[in-house]
Amino acid sequence: MRIALIAFLCAFILRTGAVAAPTPAPALAPHGGAYITSLPSAAEVWLDGIYLGRTPAFVDDLAPGHHALTVSRAGWNVLTAGVDVSVGQTATASLVLQRIVPAAGQPDASKAPGSLSVRGAAGDDVFIDGAYAGTLPLEAKPVQGGYHIVTVTGKTTGRITRVVDVFSDTLSVISVTAPQTDAGGGSASGDMLASLSAYLPGANVVIAGDFIAIHSKGVELQCSVGSRDYRLNGKPGTFSVPPALVGGKVYLSLSLLQRLAH
Repeated sequence: MRIALIAFLCAFILRTGAVAAPTPAPALAPHGGAYITSLPSAAEVWLDGIYLGRTPAFVDDLAPGHHALTVSRAGWNVLTAGVDVSVGQTATASLVLQRIVPAAGQPDASKAPGSLSVRGAAGDDVFIDGAYAGTLPLEAKPVQGGYHIVTVTGKTTGRITRVVDVFSDTLSVISVTAPQTDAGGGSASGDMLASLSAYLPGANVVIAGDFIAIHSKGVELQCSVGSRDYRLNGKPGTFSVPPALVGGKVYLSLSLLQRLAH
């Protein structure tokens, strides 16, 4: 009886085609992705109003087209930007936040500690803001966030000065190499940074955030921390070493300071 029933059902299925067809998997819409980084890192990031977490952040399954980014961190100005996503591609967005200038008496959150690594000829001496920091290679030296003056001295490199902007909770890495020599055999970059206060009184200097204005003996100099560009009596020029603001003190190219002081 059971064998006859099974045979009947098989014959019925073959005659009627009553076998259920498998349900196809839903097709995934064309999409791409985005990878977002920031300086400083660990900043809060939103994409099209949806919170992604902290940078660096990766998001997949994005519709192709333009997407809006918002990045923020305490002590830094909120930054809005955009990222264009293509099908099958991962777009990248690297965002640099700008510090908020704190009111007088308020702590500066952007000055939280970071770290600095310096690469170069092994054994050369490294000085950070004038203090001996060790020899090359210098690995992940803890420093306060903000601008620092890094000087490397040695038989291979001679003397090299760099201004480094260290971001809080972030490892900043710089590499120094021996300066090229000019046709006469001299160094193409022999300038260094010196403290502005040693050459000009504070009354001649105005500091607003990273902007510096100096008035001395009919000379007006305008420049910005970390930038090689300046204007001297309205005419553009280029520093051999960019200005730095370390510990509330302005450091400028020694050759230019000597010109301003005379």
